[in-house]
Amino acid sequence: MCVIDVGANIGIYTAVAALKVGQKGHVISIEPNPDIARFIGETIHANNFQNVRIFNVALSNVTGSGKLFIANENAGDSRIFECEDKRQIITIRTTTLDDLIEKEAIPPIDVIKMDIQGAEAIALEGMEKTLAKNSNIRILMEFWPYGIRRSGHDPAKMISGLWDLGFSIYEINRNSGEATLVTNADKLTSMKLFRQDATILVQKNNNIR
Repeated sequence: MCVIDVGANIGIYTAVAALKVGQKGHVISIEPNPDIARFIGETIHANNFQNVRIFNVALSNVTGSGKLFIANENAGDSRIFECEDKRQIITIRTTTLDDLIEKEAIPPIDVIKMDIQGAEAIALEGMEKTLAKNSNIRILMEFWPYGIRRSGHDPAKMISGLWDLGFSIYEINRNSGEATLVTNADKLTSMKLFRQDATILVQKNNNIR
């Protein structure tokens, strides 16, 4: 299998995926913060993983350059859009997933894990070809309406856009792991508070495994 870890942070999911897919599998680890990306490299080296490739870029809807706004207390809360609080700002490279796959000859994708602090709608715009070509793809991602709105996007349009592409959406219960089919997005998109978010699974078939 081929797994894409978008917003890999220190690489916990990258390491788990590397173990799961085995030597014949592929893991693509994407992390824009150069300091944190080095931690991933250390983890990969310490575990002698031969099936992981690390890309120090931000997934976006354009390929080029951008800014990363790094949180002072939680580096995992870095964002590619301007924030309301004062943050360290660094220049980073950006890429669409479509461009990265073509340039780096990445094999067909089975799973995408994506947690990029509200920039998920932006990243989805840059992977339309990938989603169309990989009919069995699964996306496990954070759905944070507040962050999506801060990025300049509409959470409801993000959900409806996935439906228009033929995907089913499930909300994952973080305690039980139970997946519930989302047929009305009001519950998800109506979350207004800063800390309210959900974990969703996006896939094109109804067989949850």
